[in-house]
Amino acid sequence: MSLAEASHRPRPPQPPHRRPAPFLAAAVALLLAAPLLAARHALLRHASLPIGTDLVPAVSSTLPLIPPHSWHAPVLLYIGPVWGHRPRPRNEPCPRVRCRLTPREEGAHVGIYHLRVRSPRRLPLSVFRAMEPPAYYPYVRHPVGYDATMTYAASATFWTPYYSYARHGDLRGDASRGGLRGDASRGGLRGARAPAAAFVASNCVAWRLRLAARLARSFNVSRAGACFGARLRDKGELLRAHLFVLVAENSVAEDYVTEKVYDALSSGALPIYAGAPNVAEFVPNRSVIEWRHFRSARQLGEYLTYLVANPAEYATWHEWRRKPLPSWFRRRFGVPDLNGTAAQEKVESLPCRVCAWAAERLGEAYFLQRYKLALIERARTFGPDELFFNRFFNDTSG
Repeated sequence: MSLAEASHRPRPPQPPHRRPAPFLAAAVALLLAAPLLAARHALLRHASLPIGTDLVPAVSSTLPLIPPHSWHAPVLLYIGPVWGHRPRPRNEPCPRVRCRLTPREEGAHVGIYHLRVRSPRRLPLSVFRAMEPPAYYPYVRHPVGYDATMTYAASATFWTPYYSYARHGDLRGDASRGGLRGDASRGGLRGARAPAAAFVASNCVAWRLRLAARLARSFNVSRAGACFGARLRDKGELLRAHLFVLVAENSVAEDYVTEKVYDALSSGALPIYAGAPNVAEFVPNRSVIEWRHFRSARQLGEYLTYLVANPAEYATWHEWRRKPLPSWFRRRFGVPDLNGTAAQEKVESLPCRVCAWAAERLGEAYFLQRYKLALIERARTFGPDELFFNRFFNDTSG
């Protein structure tokens, strides 16, 4: 067969083109749309909304939060000098974010500044830190230009109480180790601890010294510290040698409860407290004697003398040591439940809390564009919604 004949050879007949049946196309469309409709209706039912409700609020509430940049890069936390000391650079182990402490302010995402009346505004976020009362630094009431506060006040963004479980333990002292020194079962108080009140003062605040002098007129007070020219080698040993400890704060202010009262409690002594009027919110019930409940220093001295003469009555002030710490105290201060079968979750460190806060604040402002497509793709699972798309595409406020 020649080439010309092959080119003119008739082709075999082709089958006619068949369009998909209408019913088959409809079935495929329904199969594809069924999961979307089911998901949409399930979402509405889960949110207790009627069918046809605008999905913008519903979808927004069910989507996960925008992943902060700390999922792939650490939050750089700069901590300014505190009384001349700077923290060393390190990676802070945090459960929610990646956090790194840096000694350099340049390039950091958030900075903590100690007792600076105005924020330097060189970083995206700044935190004002102060652990002293307004009597010494009046401007701590209204710091200027900061995004958050870190103080001893319960109303602060980052509440930082003076109590630390790592330092003070669960405060029960000798009772947690099998017995309270000097209780009635041991045959009296004398011999175990001195029937006096220990008072340590290195910061010579006038009103604190006056309180000790007034109490010394009616009760024995052992004074030590730089204010009295008595060198103190071991504060804990001194406190453990006395039945009482006079705890006078540097200033009287709401929430200003310092480590002094916790040092006294963890030593096993009974604190005589003069300071914050709401100290009861910071210590176990009936664990301290408040000075303000007595009309005079003489009346207080007489009551202390009565406790020394009546060991059974003195022991009632230590009954709290024989029981687990109150649940409200453990929750508020993050104390593990050592008396139960399960311990509480580990409390995040202060740098971790600041880094998590900064990641949440910076996530929208700096990294919203990076995650828009991922969020919109996730939203398609619940059905396309024009308002929802417009909300994210046109949102430039961060």
